[in-house]
Amino acid sequence: MVTGIAHEINNPLGGMQNCVRTLYLEGYDENVRRRYLPLLEKGLKRVDSVIRNLLDFAKEPQFNFSEHNLDEIILETLKLVEYKINENNLELKLDLNAGKLQYILDLNHLQQVFLNIIINAIQAMPLDGILSIKSEERLDSLFIIISDTGMGIPEENLSKIFDPFFTTKDVGIGTGLGLSVSYSIIKGLGGRIEVQSEVNKGTIFTIVIPKKIANEIKISN
Repeated sequence: MVTGIAHEINNPLGGMQNCVRTLYLEGYDENVRRRYLPLLEKGLKRVDSVIRNLLDFAKEPQFNFSEHNLDEIILETLKLVEYKINENNLELKLDLNAGKLQYILDLNHLQQVFLNIIINAIQAMPLDGILSIKSEERLDSLFIIISDTGMGIPEENLSKIFDPFFTTKDVGIGTGLGLSVSYSIIKGLGGRIEVQSEVNKGTIFTIVIPKKIANEIKISN
């Protein structure tokens, strides 16, 4: 784990040091400044992202429950990555069946989980593909199924994807903490995450959380 942290931070730091050295030597040149200052900022954001993910991983989730519509949370999350979906020329298929019911949910943590898995799906389809999201009730649980038609996950890696700092992505793309944090959140909610995948055929993430309908809880109170 320490090796993973060092690797994820040292890579952007090396690039930032090169930027600083170049700016010291050639910073008087406006073209050089325009070229290297954005790279320096990108490196700082990368380090910040690693640290924030690490803090999220290290701390116990503090849940804040209130009434929400599950399908609306999914739609709001998709707005955050709409530009990436369009950029990668992806087809989006939605089958949202949670209806108009209000559930007792933690908006921020669920959105974080959905975002992590959706971003992974988008990155698995860099040119084109189909991103599918389905929601439904089954007995006492809510199911959210997020699937892609991307590169898939090799069978030998399936048991490792929720391990901290495990990633098969190129340096600078993934920290290997997103799925670990997501797993911790869903487990804290009393749910589970299941994954199925086949190389070159895609991946299916199934998120299962307990169903707590707001109206039922009000009546019981």
